[in-house]
Amino acid sequence: MACLSGPKMLIAWKGPGKGLRARKTRVWTTCEDKKSICLSSVSFKILIEENASLFNISNMAVASEESTSICSHCDRAIPSSNIDLHYAHCSRNLEKCKICSDMVPKKHAEEHFLNTHAPVACSLCSETMEREILAVHKGENCPQRIVTCEFCEFPLPAIDLAEHQEVCGNRTELCHMCNRYIRLRERYNHDSRCTGMPDTTVGSSRDVREAERRQPQDPQRRQPQEFSRKRLLFTIAITGIAVLLGSFLFQRKTENNQIMHSTLSIDGYFVNFSLSGVQVFVLVLWLTASMMFDGFAAGLEAVESVNHDDWAQKLQFYENGLSKPMSYRVLVCMGQILMIKPSEAALAESSIMTVNRGTRDVDIRQQNNKPIRSLGDCGGCTRHNNVTNFTSQKPGGGDFDRVQRASRVNKGGRTMPFQAVRLYIQDHHVVMDNGIVQVTLSKPAGIVTGIRYDGIDNLLEVLNRETNRGYWDLHWNPPGGKGIFDVISGTSFRVVVENDEQVELSFTRMWDSSLEGKYIPLTIDKRFILLRGSSGFYSYAIYEHLQEWPGFDIGETRITFKLRKDKFQYMAIADNRQRLMPLPDDRMPGRCQTLAYPEAVVLVNPKLQELTGEVDDKYQYSCKNEDNRVHGWICFNPPVGFWQITPSDEFRTAGPLKQNLTSHVGPTTLAVSDDYILASGAYVGLAPPGDVGSWQTECKGYQFWTRSDENGYFTIKNILSGDYNLYAWVPGFIGDYRCDAIMNIISGCDTDMGDLVYEPPRDGPTLWEIGIPDRSAAEFYIPDPDPKFMNKLYANHPDKFRQYGLWGRYADLYPDTDLVYTVGLSDYRKDWFFAQVVRCNSFIFGFARLQYRRKEDDTHGGTTWQIKFKLDKVDRSSSYKLRVAIASATLAELQVRVNDATAQRPLFTSGLIGRDNSIARHGIHGLYRLYNVNIPGVRLVEGENTVFLTQPRCTSPFQGLMYDYIRLEGPSFSGSSNEASSSFKKKFSARSMKLLCINYPFPPIGLVVSILPVSILTSRTKIDLWCVGSGAAFHGKSLSNMPHLGVQLLVQDRHVVMDNGLLQVTLSNPEGIVTGIRYSGIDNLLEVLNDESNRGYWDLVWNAAGSAGTTGIFDVIKGTSFKVIVETEEQVEVSFTRTWDSSQEGKLVPLNIDKRFVMLRGSSGFYSYAVYEHVKDWPGFNLGETRIAFKLRKDKFHYMAVADNRQRFMPLPDDRLPPRGQPLAYPEAVQLVNPVEPDFKGEVDDKYQYSIENKDNKVHGWICMDPPVGFWQITPSDEFRSGGPVKQNLTSHVGPTTLAMFLSAHYSGEDLVPKIGAGEAWKKVFGPMFIYFNSVMAGDDPLSLWEDAKLQMLIEVQSWPYDFPASEDYQKSDQRGNVSGRLSVLDRFVSNDYIPANGAYVGLALPGDVGSWQRECKDYQFWTKADEGGYFSINNVRTGDYNLYAWVPGFIGDYRYDVAITITSGCDIEMGDLVYEPPRDGPTLWEIGIPDRSAEEFYAPDPNPKYINKLYVNHPDRFRQYGLWERYAELYPDGDLVYTIGVSDYRKDWFYAQVTRKKDSNTYQRTTWQIKFNLDKVDPNGIYKLRVALASATVSELQVRINYPKANPLFSSGLIGKDNSIARHGIHGLYWLYSIDVPSARLVAGENTVFLTQPRSTSPFQGIMYDYIRLEGPPSSSSNKKT
Repeated sequence: MACLSGPKMLIAWKGPGKGLRARKTRVWTTCEDKKSICLSSVSFKILIEENASLFNISNMAVASEESTSICSHCDRAIPSSNIDLHYAHCSRNLEKCKICSDMVPKKHAEEHFLNTHAPVACSLCSETMEREILAVHKGENCPQRIVTCEFCEFPLPAIDLAEHQEVCGNRTELCHMCNRYIRLRERYNHDSRCTGMPDTTVGSSRDVREAERRQPQDPQRRQPQEFSRKRLLFTIAITGIAVLLGSFLFQRKTENNQIMHSTLSIDGYFVNFSLSGVQVFVLVLWLTASMMFDGFAAGLEAVESVNHDDWAQKLQFYENGLSKPMSYRVLVCMGQILMIKPSEAALAESSIMTVNRGTRDVDIRQQNNKPIRSLGDCGGCTRHNNVTNFTSQKPGGGDFDRVQRASRVNKGGRTMPFQAVRLYIQDHHVVMDNGIVQVTLSKPAGIVTGIRYDGIDNLLEVLNRETNRGYWDLHWNPPGGKGIFDVISGTSFRVVVENDEQVELSFTRMWDSSLEGKYIPLTIDKRFILLRGSSGFYSYAIYEHLQEWPGFDIGETRITFKLRKDKFQYMAIADNRQRLMPLPDDRMPGRCQTLAYPEAVVLVNPKLQELTGEVDDKYQYSCKNEDNRVHGWICFNPPVGFWQITPSDEFRTAGPLKQNLTSHVGPTTLAVSDDYILASGAYVGLAPPGDVGSWQTECKGYQFWTRSDENGYFTIKNILSGDYNLYAWVPGFIGDYRCDAIMNIISGCDTDMGDLVYEPPRDGPTLWEIGIPDRSAAEFYIPDPDPKFMNKLYANHPDKFRQYGLWGRYADLYPDTDLVYTVGLSDYRKDWFFAQVVRCNSFIFGFARLQYRRKEDDTHGGTTWQIKFKLDKVDRSSSYKLRVAIASATLAELQVRVNDATAQRPLFTSGLIGRDNSIARHGIHGLYRLYNVNIPGVRLVEGENTVFLTQPRCTSPFQGLMYDYIRLEGPSFSGSSNEASSSFKKKFSARSMKLLCINYPFPPIGLVVSILPVSILTSRTKIDLWCVGSGAAFHGKSLSNMPHLGVQLLVQDRHVVMDNGLLQVTLSNPEGIVTGIRYSGIDNLLEVLNDESNRGYWDLVWNAAGSAGTTGIFDVIKGTSFKVIVETEEQVEVSFTRTWDSSQEGKLVPLNIDKRFVMLRGSSGFYSYAVYEHVKDWPGFNLGETRIAFKLRKDKFHYMAVADNRQRFMPLPDDRLPPRGQPLAYPEAVQLVNPVEPDFKGEVDDKYQYSIENKDNKVHGWICMDPPVGFWQITPSDEFRSGGPVKQNLTSHVGPTTLAMFLSAHYSGEDLVPKIGAGEAWKKVFGPMFIYFNSVMAGDDPLSLWEDAKLQMLIEVQSWPYDFPASEDYQKSDQRGNVSGRLSVLDRFVSNDYIPANGAYVGLALPGDVGSWQRECKDYQFWTKADEGGYFSINNVRTGDYNLYAWVPGFIGDYRYDVAITITSGCDIEMGDLVYEPPRDGPTLWEIGIPDRSAEEFYAPDPNPKYINKLYVNHPDRFRQYGLWERYAELYPDGDLVYTIGVSDYRKDWFYAQVTRKKDSNTYQRTTWQIKFNLDKVDPNGIYKLRVALASATVSELQVRINYPKANPLFSSGLIGKDNSIARHGIHGLYWLYSIDVPSARLVAGENTVFLTQPRSTSPFQGIMYDYIRLEGPPSSSSNKKT
């Protein structure tokens, strides 16, 4: 459900299609707050495409009282104020279905037809038919529909009915009138003609069948026999006599080999049973009496011996053309084994105990391993066996009604009622009894003390105390306290439900403050339920903690049942994990020996000698949550099963693959909520909101998981209401996915997430890999166990890792050295040990004693594994990436070194991680960790390389690591420069996994998860990219599990200090100047020689209203008041405010300024932002510039980086001062004549040489080499910057100085100076920006800090908008909106088709004229780039009114969407298809340049060798060299530039700027450029068009003349531009486009000349940069040919 602002208005629309046949029903309704749009039961993909066509985007607030108009296109009533916008989108996006007349999106018209009107195929038989008759076909005509046999009522496909009834109808049944056995197919006719006398006529079966063929096709079913009280009494009497005779005649005990297996037919229902001789005798008498007196409609059809080793066949029935198991309820009634046929409602698998036909046979073995009973077939034609089972259950969403419906099951037309549920309340006990099972609970404690079933008075261990039989328990501890084990005993009892169908009891324990420290602060309500006809009971509990109660940690909670050890000896937890178990006595001293931990024992003298020498350990029987559905125990005499069934995992923790205990020696069965994780397939789940991958450790809320199918589609059903994040991880790919948006689940909602895309961590191509990324070490080598410590269950078993003591085998396999793995030669399935464990010299089992190989100093040594590999080539200037995925860690540490095993400091260390204990507990995985290690290219060599993986922690045999997957990636876009063997390439390319992926230069990885079909992936789809940093290798913002100190705030008289353990930031109080930054052992990163006010500060340049120019008063912003906004261990935010009043007029800018600084726990940096506010009645002003500046220590920071190809060692600030530096044409440019470092001599230094466009200005900064520390300024968003995405701004420069520019007039001039008028209210938030610090170990490559800074930048960009700023003026993500659509270009003289606006810049800015965005500087702007299909998505837009603007590289001009767009909180606006028609009057006759708003494609000369910057030698940005404007006069000493169309090449012959010509007297003169071209013919009646696009202009003028250089100009621009791009080494500034009419009279057939004159010439920096020039012929002209 989508809520659009507007009071009390409900608009419902169904589409596409009619009614519920559409994919989804969209319901639009309103919210009272007039702000939000929320999604509930909608198709997100289609909503985004269709909402704009239904409602006014510019004004979503629609009052119900507003008048409406009828849209002529869709015939809907639309608010009159919205009708124009609606019609524009409606007519463009929707069309009327010709069949049903529904309005359908054009792009979905075909889909609508296929989903609504196209013929459909029957899902059962695949026959195609009209949609309207499908239901009739399925119900009456389909050959695969399910029907029942008229003789046995067995369900089967209709096509098989005749064959089945042919066999089934030949079965015989006794006629009690004539005492003949009659075929069932003849029974109807026989009953009508039977006289009661024996018929001696012998007939042929052919005759019978011929007679049947003449019978009606739907014969009546046989009727039940009439009941006779006389016959029943006679039957009882005969039975009693038979029992007495049997008791006297057969006194001796029947041996096992005398048991006869027979088959009894009771009314056609076959039951296999085992009988002794006396029982056979009694049965014969019983059946004889029954046949004589009709007491039973049953006969002994056959008594045949059955071999003990015979296996029953499986039964399957078919539903909807698919094979599914058929479930039967096994009940015990009056000592007889009855098979009850399920009612129609019970055909689905029951949540209580069922005998499952069609999955596997249950093989119940005695101690001699001989099967005594098995489950086989059932039906009209075959025989089956039974076993009696009992079940104890927990309801996790099970359907109680289904059990109640099955409480009366139909059998051959007769109803068999079950006994009603009875409740008996005693003084100290409560008894529930339904005639099948009787459950006794203590009162009021709620402990299960007894379970009576199948003649066994108590299934629970009667030797135990009542409190130790069946109970709920938990393990908890107060914060910081020791753990407490607590069997939950209720203190009050009440009956919740009591009727014939159900009894539900409650046992509650309330908590209050008097119990603090004694009991866990929870109110616990335990419930027990017994249903009529149910062979088991249910239990669940509600735990509640109130807000004011003390905190606690809960380590475990579960249900435990202790069964009778004399009865239950066979345990089953999976098809291949079941066996006879030792007795609990076998684990007592004298019969066993304790191994390395108490849970593991070796059986030295068990009561069952066959178990001698085996190991018993409850952790060997752990099971994944997804598989932990049923487990339990079997008693052989009598054959009874005790099963714990858990129908749902929603109340368990840590996802579907976390491992938990099940059943173990006791005999004990558990229902637990705790431990490991594993993988196979794509797992998608909902869990409480948190960080990426947080579901692993989330244990308070509910989780709901499913597995996507082979196409990535998933559905998660039956979710409890609440807030969730959607998480996923994909086996075969590293990392975790999280959908950023929080999903609010409400009752009845049906949310379609649309297309989600996961991009796993990936920087470059795979060079080699080890293992399979499935979060498990199962694929690696697992050794055979020591023969002394075997568990026979796991001999030759897939789970051989569950054997005891495998960790000890490492030292046996590697006695002298550690593991060495050679890429290309070794096989990880054989040569990579499953765990990197501590090296153990020998094991002495018994009383947990172990001996290790020790060093001479009695300390333990770690283990170091080696990975050897070869590289043909190494890119030493780039970084490689080592991805290490850990499947489990136990008090371990991972250290990584490359090519130097003895390096004092590793390249990477994880720190101490993990408490999984998977090694000891026979797990093959635990918690998943992913580390990403940057390997500088200088660390690698061509030829053989070695990665050393060290695990140094070794105080226990169970410390260690299990690896999941290891991969080395080459540098990005390295192509073939890093070549591994071809086999590695094949391995990687085989990893497509049939998933939809993003097309990258190296093999991509991705996951598409959706409920709707996926057609194409475009930029309209939100891509959630998360980038894992390099972890602890860089001492920056670490993603490791190491705990970080809380943030501390120290407020002093003159200073305020923020400290989070990673860095310490000091600010002056109350000014808010950053005076000190302590990091990585450096006491202050800022220049300590400067005054405190000149280290780290916000500043601005302003002047009074009406002033001209860009200069003014420079003001370092100093606060006058200080305030703590947030102070917690997670975050500190402080405010430094300067408030303006009239007394400061003329002295300070009339603004209230609130500067904020934020520090977070674990963050290796701090954030800063500011709020500027101008009150309406204050005087006006001009704001020329505002920024943040940091002055770093010149003795530390010498290396500057602003881009991958723009970084270098920089001169000192002293080098710019005379006499070391000589100023050039302007103060910022200095030639170094005597620098401190001689290498810089002769170079030019100029801060404008390091400018960057806004779109690329995300991270820049400085590196200190000793110690290696980085100082980086990261700007995650451009929304608060002015001038659009390609405006250039300063970054870092000599000082060392780093800047965060928010507003400036650089490369634009006064046009981009905000002019706030008197009486104008204005407020704007600048930032937050992030100051990030990182470091590496001494000796490591300091340049790798740049790579880490870029990764951190990606993290910050993806985190925008931040959720932590406390200012109400900063809008969070949920307060913002999104806009998306598609832009195409229509240029009829290029193509008649719409051209996708590939690479178009599309943005939202304040409403204005076409192109006004590039001069707009007061408000916010939001920009994006369209993809190759022209699709764009602008996300996280602040609320307000905007125009949508765009410009398309390759086309001249600007686009503007005419209607203003109103962004409201939570809105998601789909603009549909937008079309831009660039300026065009006729065909192109000739053109110069590329229309990209830059002069970069033109000729930029080499600089004067005297004024060079070595960075830009042979550099793409060669235009950034100093003094290029002076080279024009050198290249054209006598005359100006002449360009001949068809001969000249603009890349070589068109100078990048039309500048003034310098004369000898230091004066300058105008320049006139010529463009010569030929025309074959001239249209005398036509008008030609000259398009001139300028990339920049500086105090210049453009005059255009045609063929007459001295005539008055045909066109003059007048004085334009103050970009100053020529002096500041920019290649563009503000964009100008002029369209000049050229009358045909000005042209001639043959050679023509265009004269371009720039007459302004008082400065060397005056001039024009051209972007593109084009001459167009008249619209209809065909005689003008381009030459």
